[in-house]
This record gives sequence, C-alpha cells and structure tokens, in this order.
Amino acid sequence: MSTTTRAACRLARGESGMLFAHTAVLVGVLLVLAVGPAATRAKSAVVARCATPQLRVSLVGSDAATSHRYWNLALENRGTSACRLQGYPGVGLVGRSGGLLPVDVRRVRGFARAAVDVPPGGRAYFTFGYVTAGPCGTHAFTVYGLQIIPPDERTHLVLRRPPFAVCDVAVGGSPVVYPVRKRLTGP
Repeated sequence: MSTTTRAACRLARGESGMLFAHTAVLVGVLLVLAVGPAATRAKSAVVARCATPQLRVSLVGSDAATSHRYWNLALENRGTSACRLQGYPGVGLVGRSGGLLPVDVRRVRGFARAAVDVPPGGRAYFTFGYVTAGPCGTHAFTVYGLQIIPPDERTHLVLRRPPFAVCDVAVGGSPVVYPVRKRLTGP
C-alpha cells in the first residue's frame, strides 16, 4: 500500500471517528432532551402523603375472639387528589372529658407496612384491638372514643363511640394497632 493510500485510510478513519464522536454527542443531547420531560412527569406523578385535614375516620366492622375485640377502621380520603398512607396510625384512648387516658397502644409487629395510595373518596384500613373488661372484673376502665393520628402526621382525628370497657393493661395487656392496608380483610 502506498504512503498516500495509507494516509488516505488514516484520514478516513479519523474522519469517521470524528463523525462517530459527533453522532454520539448528538444522540446524547437528544436523549437528555427526550428524557427530561419524562423525568419531570415522573416526579409530578409522586403521590403526596395524606394530611389529617383531608381524612375522615370511621368504624367499618368488628370482630371478636375470647375476651378480645378488634375494630376495623377506615381512613377515607376526602380530598380532591390521591394521597398515600404507610405505616402505623397513632391511637390513643379518649376518656369521658375528651382527654387522652394514660394508656399506651402497642404496635403489632410482623405485618407488611406497604404504601397505600388512596384515591379521592377511597379508603385505607387498619385494625385496633383490646381485651374486654369481662375477665378483668374490677380491673377495667371506660373509654369514650379513639384519637387517631394518621401515619407521618402530628394532628389527630377523633372517633367518638358509646362507652366501652377495656381490661386494665396490668391484667389484659396493652391495646394494639395494626398498620394501614389496602383492603378491609386481614390485619
């Protein structure tokens, strides 16, 4: 191969290398421009957590076992956009005067704490359980409702109930709460 032919080949390789580099840069720029709006859309599609003012709590069912009561409660999204709940709601027992009773409600461990996206008008569920006063005799106290703090919130909702008797913690153990879930069935 002559020197001129070799030089021409090197030049051709160099030019095609430059062409390849320019093409790669152009493709990269086009990719950034195309993905940028998609990434922005993905960020705007993130569902915000549910704020207490957009929620309403209600009792939707109950179950019983020997001396135990379990209430299935719903947190309904009364807002205009979807919101997300994840984890355990805070639960407090309300006394006759409307204040909190000095009783800890224990979180039941071992259950999934999956995020629940709640559409407007939709519900997420959780369960509250306690030991009834029956086996406790005089070691019980009366409760007039529940104070519910949605997961990751600081303000509360109140669920008023007809008075019910709960076994003293020293005898029956602490009342319990399960994490929020998507469906009513199963804790």
